Amino acid sequence: MVDQIIQGKKEIKDVTHEVWMLTKVKEVTQCEVFGEVVLVQPKSRSTIAIADTRTELLCLTFDSYTRIIEKAIKKDLFTRTRFLRQFRIFSQMT
Repeated sequence: MVDQIIQGKKEIKDVTHEVWMLTKVKEVTQCEVFGEVVLVQPKSRSTIAIADTRTELLCLTFDSYTRIIEKAIKKDLFTRTRFLRQFRIFSQMT
């Protein structure tokens, strides 16, 4: 899942399993995105996010991301096909 800070800020911390200590990795603020790598490399993560202030998040799941990308690809294909159909050689293309 990818998250974007809508309002507020968060510290991103990594969990060290051996001693269960939290180590600050980075701080993200309004309009910043974190966790986006999981969309192209789906694997489990051991990072947690802790809000320092009241925070609103916009969450994008892998499934939602995939649907958005598929829709964009279909739209692009339609646009390219429509362009090619302008030319006689491609006018009968299905």
